[in-house]
Amino acid sequence: MPFYLFDNTINSKVLCFAFGLVAEIERNLISMRTKEALALRKAEGVVLGRKKGSYTKTNVLIENRKIVVGMLKRDCTIADICKRFSVSRDTFLKFRYQHKEIEKAMEEKEKRRKGKFKNRTV
Repeated sequence: MPFYLFDNTINSKVLCFAFGLVAEIERNLISMRTKEALALRKAEGVVLGRKKGSYTKTNVLIENRKIVVGMLKRDCTIADICKRFSVSRDTFLKFRYQHKEIEKAMEEKEKRRKGKFKNRTV
């Protein structure tokens, strides 16, 4: 097994350049093969990508709307909800703005949070 020493010598610099060049060429070849395969599939009439309306992470939230509202009423954080249902914050925010009851629960939660700070004395 060869041992390569990468220091500040000209030999090391040439070797690093060569490895970088090989990696770039390989990446370009992989990209070309992928694009050719996708073009071939498309020419054959295969529909690429996820089917419209297929089961998504948003559907998990939609099916568990009442649980999400309950969690918001118990002042659970968005992070807690996302972790519980294995969704990203972006997915949750999209879901929030699509469903009025979630938006309403979020607004009520925010009012409760602000009320806690309003009642504080300094």
